[in-house]
Amino acid sequence: MGETKESKLDEGLRSLKDGSLVEGLAPGGKVLVVRTQPEFIRDIAPYFSNSIMVFVAVIMVITSNKFYMPVFFAYLISPI
Repeated sequence: MGETKESKLDEGLRSLKDGSLVEGLAPGGKVLVVRTQPEFIRDIAPYFSNSIMVFVAVIMVITSNKFYMPVFFAYLISPI
């Protein structure tokens, strides 16, 4: 996020007419990844998912006094 557009262009990234940067190309030269600005849900939120899950688990244990309930819900939302 601290990089400027000029420094990215120095790294060999191409710029499109609307000013967005091409970060990846598919075979044949087709544009695969174009990013203009970071999005919270896609780029930032996944780093906080573990902390949010621990917070939810602690709240579940405090409110229900059942220590295996968070394990059961973790199993439900992410099957093995």
